[in-house]
Amino acid sequence: MSEPAFLPQTLVDYAQILGAIGTLAAVVVSLFLANRRPTPSLKVSCSIRSIIWYGQQGQAPRYLTFSVVNEGETPATIVNVGWQLRVSVREKRWAVQDVSSSDHLAQNPPLPHKLQHGESANFFVSLQGQFNWINNIRKSGFFSEHITCREECEKVRVVLYATVGRPAICKPDKEVLDLIWEHQPKNLS
Repeated sequence: MSEPAFLPQTLVDYAQILGAIGTLAAVVVSLFLANRRPTPSLKVSCSIRSIIWYGQQGQAPRYLTFSVVNEGETPATIVNVGWQLRVSVREKRWAVQDVSSSDHLAQNPPLPHKLQHGESANFFVSLQGQFNWINNIRKSGFFSEHITCREECEKVRVVLYATVGRPAICKPDKEVLDLIWEHQPKNLS
């Protein structure tokens, strides 16, 4: 009994099989790369900044600042800025941050806002005056319902939503987390 003729019999036969497998793999990878839709890559940060100008009188006003840079090759359209708070392992709470209010110093771009590759945008939320974020966030109760100690502030994240791709998420700077904790109603019982 002899071996069937379709089985490889020499080293050349094995080399031809490996070459065919390699060619097929190259075609599959190139088709995957060609059909892949590029998505924006957004880098987000949240900090507290002061605005200083020439001839300023008194203390510089402070702002909660959301900064975003499009590091991806495709344009990104920012549609919302928000907050995420991890309540438990499986539960998260979400809130939208209003960034439409501006004052005479900090003018926010209107949403939706388109960013080309390498462009950035800053959204300022006042920490004083009529649109004082501290007073508004305290009244909303968003953080106070689930933050009972400073360590729980570490579960807070800033979320920036674009029209395509995944939301960009970042942990706010320590100064922002300290501000959130500082203005939580304390249980005195």
